[in-house]
Amino acid sequence: MLGRIAVHLDQDRGCKRRVRAAAQLAAEHDAELVGVHASFRRPPPYLYEGFFVTDDINQMLRRRQAEERTQSEALLREIAGETGVAAQWRTGDGRPEDILCEHARYCDVLVMGQPDDSEPGPAQLPAQAASVLLGAGRPVLMLPSVGEIGSIGRRVLFCWDERREAARALADAGPMLQEASELFVLRVDPPAEPGDAARARHADLLAYCAGRQYPIPQETTRDSAGVGIGNCILNTAADNACDLIVMGAYGHSRLQQAVLGGTTRTMLESMTVPVLFSH
Repeated sequence: MLGRIAVHLDQDRGCKRRVRAAAQLAAEHDAELVGVHASFRRPPPYLYEGFFVTDDINQMLRRRQAEERTQSEALLREIAGETGVAAQWRTGDGRPEDILCEHARYCDVLVMGQPDDSEPGPAQLPAQAASVLLGAGRPVLMLPSVGEIGSIGRRVLFCWDERREAARALADAGPMLQEASELFVLRVDPPAEPGDAARARHADLLAYCAGRQYPIPQETTRDSAGVGIGNCILNTAADNACDLIVMGAYGHSRLQQAVLGGTTRTMLESMTVPVLFSH
């Protein structure tokens, strides 16, 4: 069971939908909901895009920021009250990704929304999501920007490539997998291996899932030729009516910028169901 669920609060169009989904998940797990207000902070009254920002304008911007914080807390309290879950509100000064990472580390999972290029402001850029995925130290549940969000975690697709990030994801998703009804395990382009090795690997996976009280894993393999790994994952999730994908988040930091791997980036851009990323 999840104990504390953090959710990103901002002024984007998907915020209310995101908080409702997080609150419903908290209610299902009898968990506390932690709303983290992390929105783009405008610079101090010096130069802003080549223009000098006067004290009057700067004060107006600060008032607007204070109003946004008040509105985000009110939204959290309202939805938590409707759902009947306990809620805490957190905020901070600085870059949104740093604020989110800081507070996520005191929770079991952080709920965020898929980056939306149609939304204004840097808070919706993929770079922020990448920084959080790779830097939070906690799994991030990313919700797609479109479509209905009903149950999350009843029919789960786990992407297994036997690498560190995937192994970490299988453990991090434990509180949700223990509540799942079905678990599908996908291996894309698996290497050829002797029959004895394949049987031993399958037995080890069964033993691990049984020891953690996960559903019995139903394994499948797919060939990504001509389709791509990301589309293989999405197609398998659709074929099995999955409401959650669990996968490792691959990437690294380069010159203080988070850079995602190709499949992780594709999933972030094209997800059709919630995805639990773990790094």
